[in-house]
Parts: sequence; C-alpha cells; structure tokens
Amino acid sequence: MSAKLDATAVPAELVVMKYARAAGHFAALQSVPFTFKLMAYPMERIRLLMQTQHTNKTFEGSNFNSLGRTISHMKNEGYLAAWRGASPTIVRWLPSQYIVLFLKDHLSGHFPVYNKDKQYGMYFAGKVGNGVR
Repeated sequence: MSAKLDATAVPAELVVMKYARAAGHFAALQSVPFTFKLMAYPMERIRLLMQTQHTNKTFEGSNFNSLGRTISHMKNEGYLAAWRGASPTIVRWLPSQYIVLFLKDHLSGHFPVYNKDKQYGMYFAGKVGNGVR
C-alpha cells in the first residue's frame, strides 16, 4: 500500500508553528493588561482603605486625602503591602478575559459582513452585536 502525498496538504510542522506563533501573540497581548492591572492595584487598595477607614482603628481621627493615605500606608505597612490581595484579583480576572476573547472570536464569524457606506444600520448592528466598539 503506497500512500500518495496530496500536493495541497499542509505539513504538520507548519500547523504547529502557526498555532505556536498565535499562542505567542496571545500571551504577549495578555501581558499588557495584566501588567497595567498590577500597576493600578495599589490605587484600588488605597481606595478600598479610604472607603472602609471608619472601621479601621489605625486611621481613627485622621482625615487624609488619597495622597496622605498612600504615604501613611507605605510608612506603616511597607511598600509591598500595597499589592496585598492582588493574587485573587488576577486569578479572577485572567480566566474571564480568556472567555471574553474566545467568545468574541467565536461569535465574530457568525455575523454577516455589511457595506459600511450602503447599509450602515445593519453594519452598525452587526458591530454592536459582535462587541466591537
């Protein structure tokens, strides 16, 4: 039994390289929001501390603004304490982002393509349904 090679067949190595490249692009695209989420987390933590300062006996009698609260927090608890509690936030955030991107990619193929100039209403409805802003 001799198997003939199909001229249009794509070698398995090229398919693997294609998916590896796509995975690399996906990882790079996800690292940017992940980094910004980590950079902004101390501001979220200070905001939460300011919202709950009436329950915290450490800050009783002090009426700080956000800058004063940030400075006192860094002095009292240390620099790395600003990221305390970031892990659960990131663990909740990453899977939700993956699900949103997967659904967007999956659903975008189900919407027909309309001409922007001739059928703007249908074009706009398709973009809204697709999730494109």
